[in-house]
This record gives sequence, C-alpha cells and structure tokens, in this order.
Amino acid sequence: MKILKYEPKNKAQLSLANFENVKNPYYVVQFNYDVTNNSNKKLDLSGVSAVDLDSKELGQVIMLQDNGDTYDADAPVRVNPGVTKTVTCQGLLKEDMLGSLNKLSVTFGEVEDKDYNTVTEEADPTSVDIN
Repeated sequence: MKILKYEPKNKAQLSLANFENVKNPYYVVQFNYDVTNNSNKKLDLSGVSAVDLDSKELGQVIMLQDNGDTYDADAPVRVNPGVTKTVTCQGLLKEDMLGSLNKLSVTFGEVEDKDYNTVTEEADPTSVDIN
C-alpha cells in the first residue's frame, strides 16, 4: 500500500485521473489484493464494496487494469479455477485524510458463480496498519 501524489500539468491530464471533482494536486492511496480461486469453476468476486482510511470512507475507488483501463472498484473480478489474480485499486484521498494515516480497511463483495449463485457473502472488513 502506498500514498501517491499526482500533479497534472493541464486539464487534459487532470481529466485522465478518472475521479470526479479532482483538485490539483490530488492524492490517492494505492493497494493491491490477491484473489485465489480454489474451486473447480469460474468465480466472480464483486470487487471492493467499501474502503475506509482511519474510519473515514474514501472518495472514489477505482480498479486499474493491465491495459490502462479503469473500472469502479466494485466491478466483478473473474477468477478461473486454480488461479490467483492480483488486483490493483486506487482510492481518492479527501483533504481531511492527509494528516496521519494509520489504518486501511477494505470490505470485499460477495463471490458468485457463472449462474449468479452466491458462493460467499460479503466479507467483514479486512484492516491493515499503515505504520
């Protein structure tokens, strides 16, 4: 997990941020998580349903793709049987979050099979100490 500062040079670069109402400069928290499918069928994780930093909800959270595309962090992540997939997300930090940062909490959505049957309900938040 890391905090990144972006300083776009013009409006076009600022619009590439893929966040709404972004000021210049802006800060994001970037984190990765791994999803392992130990079953014998394709499964979809309903992404990240909530991200809090020191009990404050992040502005907007996006999922980064290898090809440069971005999606909302709650977009499904398809994982084939026996595969581990690494997912990278960025969350826009609100101005009042830029002080001391102590704990990141992520809530993952439910897991479904290809017929939209729930395999696992939404998980309890997972927390990581930043210090």
